Amino acid sequence: MKPDQNDIVLSLLVCFFLSFLIPGIIFTDGLVRYEFGFPFWYITVYQTEAGSVWLGNNFFAGNAGLSINPLFFLFNVMIMYFVIHRIRKRPNKRRKTEKEVVK
Repeated sequence: MKPDQNDIVLSLLVCFFLSFLIPGIIFTDGLVRYEFGFPFWYITVYQTEAGSVWLGNNFFAGNAGLSINPLFFLFNVMIMYFVIHRIRKRPNKRRKTEKEVVK
């Protein structure tokens, strides 16, 4: 089975935009650490003072450090791909069974 390119692109976009739409989690051990991503955190922003929980504000307002974990991003993309692929394929099966019942 060949992966669907549209589903892959859609899952990449969903993972990227979810990082901006879902607020991050704050850890205050020494430097303030914000973690972003869904379902796995793959972006970590370090700041000296606590600020906003949104990625856009922390990313563009200056920070003490930034860490991006590409492995967790790929895990997120794979999970989103399987979810999106499953959702897109499910209605097709239903339509086929309804057409078979009508005959």
